[in-house]
Amino acid sequence: MKPKMVKIDWVDAQSLDSAIIEVEDIKNLEPTKCSMIGWLVHENKNNYYIAKELWEDGSFKYLHIIPKKTAIIKITELKEVRK
Repeated sequence: MKPKMVKIDWVDAQSLDSAIIEVEDIKNLEPTKCSMIGWLVHENKNNYYIAKELWEDGSFKYLHIIPKKTAIIKITELKEVRK
């Protein structure tokens, strides 16, 4: 079965490590909203496995593992456009 192409929107952690930071600098910072489009190549009770490249033989590359315990906002199945 061919994996579905999906867009996943979720809230993710932020990392700020480019400068010296003080408490006053972080008072208004929040986790960031993210989106990813890719192939849902696997799913289990804990994670979504999204590949950015899917090859004709069923193999894939650039895998992202998104924990289901993150703040998933929305998952949208996308339709393929073929030419």
